[in-house]
Amino acid sequence: MGGEQEIRQGQQVVMVVQPMDKNEINPLDLWQMLRRRRGIVSAVASLTVAAGLAYALLTTPVYKAEAFLLPPTESDVLGFAPRLMMQGLNKQGLNEQGYTQERVYDLFIQNLRSRAERWRYFEEKKLMDILAPDRESRAVVNQVFEGGFNNALSVSRDVKDKASVQVAFEGTDARLAAAWVNGFVAQANADTVNTLIQDVTSKLENRKQELHSKIEAKRKFAAMIANDRIAALDEAILVAESLNLKEDAFSSMDGEARAASISSNMPLYMRGGNALRAERDVLKKRKNNDPFIIGLRDLEREISFLDGVHLDPSHLSAMRVDQEAFVPIHRIKPNRKMIMLLTLFGGLMLGVFAALLAEFLDKARREKPKVAASA
Repeated sequence: MGGEQEIRQGQQVVMVVQPMDKNEINPLDLWQMLRRRRGIVSAVASLTVAAGLAYALLTTPVYKAEAFLLPPTESDVLGFAPRLMMQGLNKQGLNEQGYTQERVYDLFIQNLRSRAERWRYFEEKKLMDILAPDRESRAVVNQVFEGGFNNALSVSRDVKDKASVQVAFEGTDARLAAAWVNGFVAQANADTVNTLIQDVTSKLENRKQELHSKIEAKRKFAAMIANDRIAALDEAILVAESLNLKEDAFSSMDGEARAASISSNMPLYMRGGNALRAERDVLKKRKNNDPFIIGLRDLEREISFLDGVHLDPSHLSAMRVDQEAFVPIHRIKPNRKMIMLLTLFGGLMLGVFAALLAEFLDKARREKPKVAASA
């Protein structure tokens, strides 16, 4: 390496200047070379910047439309089954899964990310006619769906606020991007609400079928009990008639003694033939056992309540719109300022490299005749 080196000779210090290595780059020489070759540096840098400018101006701009969503309010969630919870019917399994804000919101986000949900919106809104009107095959449709819609539509949670969800779409048409974001969010919300309504309705129907089955079983059992009672009365009447017992055997007793005798499980025929025959005739003429079935009216009341439950989708929601998607004004791609800065820096670097290459080639041409002459 070139430079000065200290050499001690006795008590004196002698500075020796060493020659510079030929392979070492001297910054001063490099600067002088770049001044000589500034035309090459300028030309290469100008061409690079021009190419970058052309790319920035000719590339189709891309816009990003964003909507911000929040979980539903408590009233929105209670709307799915408010009366059910007030009446405590969730204990019967109608609300066993729990229609909490978190669960409803999670179902909504699942729909936002669902490929089936996105495909349905893509087909129902006929986005293929907009994104690729000159389609030729089904394969092209799938490619357009993936590249032109599914991949351009994103769903993400806020890093700081996990409850906040951002739905965004990147497209070349700013108005369509905003319309598609808002439309897709509305569709996902409606589908989530309808799914939950169907879930509640299904549980209501299952519960009503269960109640009807219980009522039918109670009525059959009551009819069997009535028939058994008639058979027991017929037999008791025969016994009473054989004993010539027409009246109640306890009728001559005082009140307390009579009550004690009746409650001591005395044989049925002791009531006398007249009373037994009267009870039997009434049972045979009875057409409806419902007033005498314990718990039947409670079951019918519950069915009547369930029949009156109606869920209105217009009053329900699985999310809240914190901010709907507006038509974006500024493009996100291409970033012209960044492109120009990068191309300017890259152009200068390429210019320097081109100047060094030109200097090397000139030096090689100058040294070639000297080598030939010495040979």
